[in-house]
Amino acid sequence: MSPEFQIAKYAYGEDYHFVIKDKLKIFMQQIQKELGDVNGRAFVDSAPLHERAWAAKSGLGWMARILCFLTKVQEVFSFGRIGP
Repeated sequence: MSPEFQIAKYAYGEDYHFVIKDKLKIFMQQIQKELGDVNGRAFVDSAPLHERAWAAKSGLGWMARILCFLTKVQEVFSFGRIGP
């Protein structure tokens, strides 16, 4: 007999916002160690970002009409960002 309510498996672990943000902070420290004085902040669903526009401006691909960013290889998904 199964319980009346069940919790999704993803909800058992630590909140991904904290996991990814911690990993971005470590990544930023590694960048600073390699390059020197680099400033940035880690964001995970906590600020409005225009990563598709930035990626298009950098020449990585182009913005599609359905809120996707396309490249010649594959669709790009962003889970986090390090930036000013």
